Amino acid sequence: MTYIVGIKKPEHNFLTIISDIMVTKKFANGKIQKENTALKTGYLFDGCIYGLSGDATAGLKFLGAFKKGINCKDPIKDNFKKLSDFTSSPHWVSGSGFKILFGIRNPIPDFYLLDSNSREFKLLDECLYTLGSGKKLLDTIVFQGYEYSNSFIMDKLEENKAPIVYYPSFLSLWLSELVLGFEKKELENIGVGGIFHYIYQTETNENSSMPVVIVLSKIENNELVQDSYRSCLINGYLVVENLKNGAISAFTSEVERQDLAEKGLLASNEILQEAYRRSRELPIYYFCGFATHDPSHRGFYSAHFSCNDTKVIDWDGKVCPDFQGKINKNLRVSKVINKGA
Repeated sequence: MTYIVGIKKPEHNFLTIISDIMVTKKFANGKIQKENTALKTGYLFDGCIYGLSGDATAGLKFLGAFKKGINCKDPIKDNFKKLSDFTSSPHWVSGSGFKILFGIRNPIPDFYLLDSNSREFKLLDECLYTLGSGKKLLDTIVFQGYEYSNSFIMDKLEENKAPIVYYPSFLSLWLSELVLGFEKKELENIGVGGIFHYIYQTETNENSSMPVVIVLSKIENNELVQDSYRSCLINGYLVVENLKNGAISAFTSEVERQDLAEKGLLASNEILQEAYRRSRELPIYYFCGFATHDPSHRGFYSAHFSCNDTKVIDWDGKVCPDFQGKINKNLRVSKVINKGA
């Protein structure tokens, strides 16, 4: 269960795959447990990224089996042919109930889709494509809002002279607003949750999301309550931190870090602490976005891009007075309470 959004910008030779982080675990005794600890995107080989929906166990097994049989640094056209051949081979079990959205630059970025039930592996013409259990509740919002949001984001990038790689940061902010806000419980019921993060592809390389901070505001008794979340992909691990209450999680997948999976070290405390330490060596953010829990205030977005030491929020989640004043004015509130979710 998940929600994957793929967006392609042909005019920029750019695409991105955006995903939530919720995983639903089913136990033999019938117990169901939901956690925001799933990395459903990743790098498969030079020139190929992916987003996985459906049966994560079977999907990761498929991806892992393929990845073990190739050299990730071989020419893209060679590995692309191997992937195409592998999808129709007897080396994996069809009907497993997963779908994988691939971003492949061959030579420019394009989307390909694998459906495990039909074994169909095809090129997609669409520039906006979604997968997962979240489609039922989110597709209408995403497809209807995309045209406006796309124009808004492109205007903001031009206004700030920011490169296209910042584009998915805004979309992650928008989707996180939905899953962490008013609609949280309804979306969790269908297996969508946690913050959204992304990977992206240009005509020359693949990369994961830069450090991003998302600040969500809600009004209680005319007072503004804010929660701040930081996400960072480092060493194949997604590190998610609530800057207000100090809650931290770090996780990866057996495909992203096959070297550690083979040694049984994916959840090693030493490895997790190293991922967190390295995430803290990076700037607190390159993109800091502000949104709101309350649907009546939707449409209020503000963001700060930064490649230098000028920041509008600190490691404790406190927004600088000047920037906080702009937010308060937009939301027409007079008092701010900083507390963790």
